[in-house]
Amino acid sequence: GWAAQVGSDIALALLFDVGLLEASRLLASLLIRWRNYEWLQDVRYRAMMLSLFIEGLSRVGLFAMTAFLFVPDWPAYEEGRVGGDLAGCGGDVWCIGSRISYEDRKHVFERAFNGPFCVAP
Repeated sequence: GWAAQVGSDIALALLFDVGLLEASRLLASLLIRWRNYEWLQDVRYRAMMLSLFIEGLSRVGLFAMTAFLFVPDWPAYEEGRVGGDLAGCGGDVWCIGSRISYEDRKHVFERAFNGPFCVAP
């Protein structure tokens, strides 16, 4: 029951965290090879910095997109409101946002910050 749900959430968070970190390291090392640095220390330093930059963008980008595209109550949302049927949206953030009330969109955003990917100080 509860332990299985919490365990699967933790496993999923670790999988995404480790998987995205390794993907950003791989991308950074491929991009750094193109520069053809002379010293190995320069290659390692720049690969690590680029990897951290990519990882930071991926963390901030998800919440920034959600905060600026999904949550706000834009006037275009009111014009396109069709109802609660999300079947025709196909995962489009604008479409889903236009069919869900502002309170529900705000609740989804707030819950995203209480999950395993965000830790409160």
